Amino acid sequence: MTYSSTSALSVSSSVTLALLYGISALPAVLGNGAFLWVIYKCRSLRTISNLLITSLALADFFVGLVIDPVWIARCIITPRAPNHPLEIAIGSLWIQTSVTTTFSLCVVSLDRYIAIGFPLKYNQIVTHERCRLAVPLIWILSVILGLTRLWITNANFTPVLWACVTVITILLPMVLIIFCYYCIFVQARRQARKISTQTAHFRSQCAVEGVRNRKTAKTVGYVVVLFIISWFPSLVASFLDLTSSDYCIKQNMELIWLWVELIAFTSSGINPWLYSMKSNVFRSEMKRAFGMNNAKARRIIVACENVRKKELRIE
Repeated sequence: MTYSSTSALSVSSSVTLALLYGISALPAVLGNGAFLWVIYKCRSLRTISNLLITSLALADFFVGLVIDPVWIARCIITPRAPNHPLEIAIGSLWIQTSVTTTFSLCVVSLDRYIAIGFPLKYNQIVTHERCRLAVPLIWILSVILGLTRLWITNANFTPVLWACVTVITILLPMVLIIFCYYCIFVQARRQARKISTQTAHFRSQCAVEGVRNRKTAKTVGYVVVLFIISWFPSLVASFLDLTSSDYCIKQNMELIWLWVELIAFTSSGINPWLYSMKSNVFRSEMKRAFGMNNAKARRIIVACENVRKKELRIE
């Protein structure tokens, strides 16, 4: 993400973009904040899948709390040269946030692929210890990659930096995520055909596990589709910014980047509603975490805790 032009935005464009960034920040902070609070309060929800999704929620929360306000300022403040300290800081934050978001989605997609592709080996491959190692590594790597923008300030080398960043943070994760979900789709259909040939007792056991895995994969799949839709414009804009010699495109690149980043950051406010609010169990736990208990919520919570105890015994 690099601006090729320092032309000032019109007042109407600045106000409109700043307002939209502010609107997109609210659901990102409130939705992801609620998700993180519920995970903190409710032990029964601390599954391996939710642990990985928590990393994504934390990244989305950071987008709403820090990145969106920074971009609001960027819409209002007079544009500066690409090597100005403010532009360098913004670029560093963009890299860190993008890496955390895309890499967290990659890990979540791999988790679902292993759960559906290798169900009998899942508990041996995906363990709490490995997840607790993977999540900090994602954040450490995101900080290191973000710092590269602070180290590389020479205008002659920044195009190379942004080309590498685009490939690492958007293109490669997008390819990996699409591959994982293609494999998940193929494996899910294969499992469905296999279950239909088993005995009634074994078929019922496999069906319950298969439905649960497919529901989780479907939910994360919605998040992945949203990611591709929201981040693909950034990939196109980065390609145009680095390769185009068209004067009109170069002059309007700043405005283009502000709009495509708005599209990308909007997904941070939608994600928590896709991967948590659709779940009856999560909604019930959320009511309990925020002091809104009812009889139906308690029954669902007890059932969830019983299932979780069985999973722990299996592990």
